[in-house]
Amino acid sequence: MVSLKGDGKMIFMIFIGALITVVFLGAVANSIFAQTNTITVTNETQTAAAINSSITLTGRSNITPITVVNASSDTADWTGNFTVSTTDSDGDLGIFLFSRNVTGAGFAGESIGVSYTYEPFGYIQDSGARSVTLLIVIIGALAIVVFIIVVMLKFGSLREMMNSFGRRRTR
Repeated sequence: MVSLKGDGKMIFMIFIGALITVVFLGAVANSIFAQTNTITVTNETQTAAAINSSITLTGRSNITPITVVNASSDTADWTGNFTVSTTDSDGDLGIFLFSRNVTGAGFAGESIGVSYTYEPFGYIQDSGARSVTLLIVIIGALAIVVFIIVVMLKFGSLREMMNSFGRRRTR
């Protein structure tokens, strides 16, 4: 028979348990996205640095060559006036765009358009590890389903219904 007390408890437990798990799963999925995907920047406007200094671009390391163009016209290719490094003078990781001493002198303070693809901080280098990391969300979703089934069997009237089917077959 249906028990409002037991079924109400079951529904409340499923709601709270699934809600908490989905919130955690959302945070984990966002983190996994950053760890398993490269990001492309297209014509991002930056201000060129002065001679012997650099600007820090977004990302840990670029995986495509960085293209630098005049931000206002997009026609002049200024890539040869800049040098790219993935460490700065202190040894910090990142993507650093240095103005060259001779050719970059006229570009200090100019608006430039920068295009490249980069690996974000926390990116997993190993392709096998990236594949396994993607399974975390799937396993988390399956855990929600298992939790719901267990709660329904333990606290809801589903257990009584299944028991009554078992008793009928043995007679």
